[in-house]
Amino acid sequence: MDAIGKYIEIDPSKIKKININTCEVADLKNGYIKWNVANAIVNYRKSHGKYKSVDEIKKTDLVDDETYRKIVPYLILD
Repeated sequence: MDAIGKYIEIDPSKIKKININTCEVADLKNGYIKWNVANAIVNYRKSHGKYKSVDEIKKTDLVDDETYRKIVPYLILD
């Protein structure tokens, strides 16, 4: 990765953010978020109300620290 890293430029402003308080499962599914994790995030919101912080997705059984680190750049709140 280091050999090609110097040729890659990432513009964080172009990352599509997903609102976890309004999204549906299909909106969350991507390369890092599998269907079962997306479903757990949405179902937790439906059961407990809107998220007050993105960290709260860790309260679901399927979002561990590694998964959280991978997906948090793509998530926002209202």
